[in-house]
Amino acid sequence: MTAGSTVHLNYATHYRQEGAQKADVLVSFDGGADRLVKRYSADARATVESLPVTVPAGANRMVVKFRYHDASNNWYWVIDDLRVS
Repeated sequence: MTAGSTVHLNYATHYRQEGAQKADVLVSFDGGADRLVKRYSADARATVESLPVTVPAGANRMVVKFRYHDASNNWYWVIDDLRVS
């Protein structure tokens, strides 16, 4: 990663919305606080994503997290073929 550059989170996803559930894509740099990149709150069936993320100055390490929360059902969120470019 180069500080100040933009990287892309590329992945395939299948998400079904129900009720108050949410699905978040988060990143953090060098152990810092999570930053929300995308929140799913509507269906995204068989979708390919390419989400831009700006790398902050001085960053050396990026962690990507996927969080599925506020769900009280038997639905699911699928993520496949994750690449950072």
